[in-house]
Amino acid sequence: MTMKTNLSTAAFLALAFLAALPLSLQAQRTWTGNGTDDNWNTAANWDLNTIPAATGQTLIFDGSARLNNSNNVITSLNGITFAETAGAFTLGGSAFILAGNITNSSANLQTINNVVNLNATRTINVGAAGITMGDVVGWSGSSGRALNKQGSGTLTLT
Repeated sequence: MTMKTNLSTAAFLALAFLAALPLSLQAQRTWTGNGTDDNWNTAANWDLNTIPAATGQTLIFDGSARLNNSNNVITSLNGITFAETAGAFTLGGSAFILAGNITNSSANLQTINNVVNLNATRTINVGAAGITMGDVVGWSGSSGRALNKQGSGTLTLT
Protein backbone atom coordinates (compact mmCIF):
# COMPACT_ATOMS: atom_id res chain seq x y z
CA MET A 1 0.00 0.00 0.00
CA THR A 2 2.86 2.39 0.79
CA MET A 3 4.50 1.75 -2.57
CA LYS A 4 1.23 2.50 -4.37
CA THR A 5 0.72 5.70 -2.34
CA ASN A 6 4.28 6.88 -3.09
CA LEU A 7 3.82 6.24 -6.81
CA SER A 8 0.51 8.10 -6.82
CA THR A 9 2.08 11.03 -5.00
CA ALA A 10 5.05 11.08 -7.38
CA ALA A 11 2.76 10.95 -10.42
CA PHE A 12 0.63 13.78 -9.02
CA LEU A 13 3.69 15.95 -8.36
CA ALA A 14 5.07 15.28 -11.85
CA LEU A 15 1.75 16.25 -13.45
CA ALA A 16 1.53 19.39 -11.30
CA PHE A 17 5.05 20.38 -12.39
CA LEU A 18 4.24 19.84 -16.06
CA ALA A 19 0.99 21.79 -15.77
CA ALA A 20 2.81 24.76 -14.23
CA LEU A 21 5.63 24.74 -16.77
CA PRO A 22 3.82 26.60 -19.58
CA LEU A 23 2.90 29.39 -17.15
CA SER A 24 6.53 29.98 -16.27
CA LEU A 25 7.52 29.93 -19.93
CA GLN A 26 4.85 32.50 -20.71
CA ALA A 27 6.28 34.93 -18.14
CA GLN A 28 8.92 35.91 -20.70
CA ARG A 29 9.25 36.20 -24.47
CA THR A 30 12.50 36.21 -26.44
CA TRP A 31 12.83 38.29 -29.62
CA THR A 32 13.88 36.24 -32.65
CA GLY A 33 13.10 38.77 -35.38
CA ASN A 34 11.89 35.99 -37.70
CA GLY A 35 8.75 37.86 -38.78
CA THR A 36 8.10 39.85 -41.95
CA ASP A 37 8.11 43.22 -40.15
CA ASP A 38 9.62 44.92 -37.08
CA ASN A 39 6.46 44.97 -34.95
CA TRP A 40 6.12 43.43 -31.53
CA ASN A 41 2.62 42.17 -32.40
CA THR A 42 3.99 39.84 -35.09
CA ALA A 43 4.02 36.36 -33.57
CA ALA A 44 6.90 35.11 -35.76
CA ASN A 45 9.20 37.73 -34.18
CA TRP A 46 9.05 35.91 -30.82
CA ASP A 47 10.00 32.51 -29.50
CA LEU A 48 7.17 29.99 -29.54
CA ASN A 49 5.58 32.19 -32.26
CA THR A 50 3.62 33.88 -29.50
CA ILE A 51 2.98 37.61 -29.20
CA PRO A 52 3.83 38.97 -25.73
CA ALA A 53 0.89 39.77 -23.48
CA ALA A 54 0.04 43.46 -23.17
CA THR A 55 1.06 43.37 -19.51
CA GLY A 56 3.17 41.34 -17.14
CA GLN A 57 5.95 39.84 -19.22
CA THR A 58 9.72 40.17 -19.31
CA LEU A 59 11.15 40.68 -22.79
CA ILE A 60 14.53 39.29 -23.79
CA PHE A 61 16.22 40.68 -26.90
CA ASP A 62 18.77 38.38 -28.47
CA GLY A 63 20.49 37.84 -31.81
CA SER A 64 20.84 40.37 -34.61
CA ALA A 65 17.60 40.11 -36.61
CA ARG A 66 15.38 43.20 -36.90
CA LEU A 67 17.44 45.30 -34.51
CA ASN A 68 15.20 48.36 -35.02
CA ASN A 69 11.82 47.19 -33.81
CA SER A 70 8.61 48.74 -32.55
CA ASN A 71 6.31 48.20 -29.59
CA ASN A 72 2.72 48.18 -30.81
CA VAL A 73 1.25 45.82 -28.20
CA ILE A 74 2.84 46.24 -24.74
CA THR A 75 1.44 48.60 -22.09
CA SER A 76 3.38 47.27 -19.07
CA LEU A 77 6.56 45.19 -18.84
CA ASN A 78 8.04 43.25 -15.93
CA GLY A 79 11.50 43.99 -17.35
CA ILE A 80 13.81 44.02 -20.36
CA THR A 81 17.00 42.02 -20.79
CA PHE A 82 19.46 42.33 -23.65
CA ALA A 83 21.10 38.89 -23.80
CA GLU A 84 24.85 38.36 -23.94
CA THR A 85 24.64 37.64 -27.68
CA ALA A 86 22.30 40.55 -28.52
CA GLY A 87 23.15 42.92 -31.35
CA ALA A 88 22.79 46.70 -30.95
CA PHE A 89 19.02 47.04 -30.59
CA THR A 90 16.98 50.21 -30.93
CA LEU A 91 13.52 49.78 -29.43
CA GLY A 92 10.79 52.25 -30.36
CA GLY A 93 7.05 52.62 -30.63
CA SER A 94 4.45 52.99 -27.91
CA ALA A 95 5.06 54.00 -24.31
CA PHE A 96 4.97 51.41 -21.53
CA ILE A 97 5.07 51.16 -17.75
CA LEU A 98 8.24 49.52 -16.47
CA ALA A 99 7.29 47.20 -13.61
CA GLY A 100 10.78 45.67 -13.39
CA ASN A 101 14.39 46.37 -14.28
CA ILE A 102 16.44 46.69 -17.47
CA THR A 103 19.70 44.75 -17.96
CA ASN A 104 22.22 44.92 -20.78
CA SER A 105 24.35 41.75 -20.74
CA SER A 106 25.66 42.30 -24.29
CA ALA A 107 28.82 43.96 -25.60
CA ASN A 108 26.66 46.44 -27.57
CA LEU A 109 25.11 49.79 -26.69
CA GLN A 110 21.32 49.38 -26.45
CA THR A 111 18.83 52.17 -27.16
CA ILE A 112 15.27 52.44 -25.86
CA ASN A 113 13.36 55.21 -27.65
CA ASN A 114 10.01 54.55 -25.95
CA VAL A 115 8.44 56.72 -23.27
CA VAL A 116 9.09 54.65 -20.14
CA ASN A 117 7.02 55.24 -17.01
CA LEU A 118 8.33 53.84 -13.73
CA ASN A 119 5.76 52.53 -11.25
CA ALA A 120 8.38 52.08 -8.48
CA THR A 121 12.10 52.52 -8.00
CA ARG A 122 13.81 50.70 -10.87
CA THR A 123 17.39 49.68 -11.74
CA ILE A 124 19.03 49.91 -15.14
CA ASN A 125 22.11 47.70 -15.34
CA VAL A 126 23.97 49.11 -18.31
CA GLY A 127 26.69 46.46 -18.20
CA ALA A 128 29.94 47.53 -19.86
CA ALA A 129 28.40 48.71 -23.15
CA GLY A 130 25.74 51.13 -21.90
CA ILE A 131 22.11 52.01 -22.51
CA THR A 132 20.60 55.14 -24.04
CA MET A 133 17.09 56.13 -23.02
CA GLY A 134 16.04 58.26 -26.01
CA ASP A 135 12.65 59.50 -24.80
CA VAL A 136 10.95 60.55 -21.58
CA VAL A 137 11.50 58.52 -18.44
CA GLY A 138 8.60 59.44 -16.20
CA TRP A 139 6.59 58.32 -13.21
CA SER A 140 3.43 56.27 -13.14
CA GLY A 141 1.37 56.84 -10.02
CA SER A 142 2.49 58.70 -6.91
CA SER A 143 5.86 60.38 -6.44
CA GLY A 144 8.82 58.84 -4.65
CA ARG A 145 10.20 56.85 -7.56
CA ALA A 146 13.91 56.61 -8.38
CA LEU A 147 16.09 55.32 -11.18
CA ASN A 148 19.24 53.48 -10.13
CA LYS A 149 22.15 52.83 -12.48
CA GLN A 150 24.40 49.77 -12.21
CA GLY A 151 27.30 48.62 -14.34
CA SER A 152 30.45 50.26 -15.65
CA GLY A 153 28.94 51.52 -18.93
CA THR A 154 27.19 54.81 -19.52
CA LEU A 155 23.49 55.48 -18.96
CA THR A 156 22.46 58.29 -21.31
CA LEU A 157 19.15 60.06 -20.76
CA THR A 158 18.34 62.28 -23.75
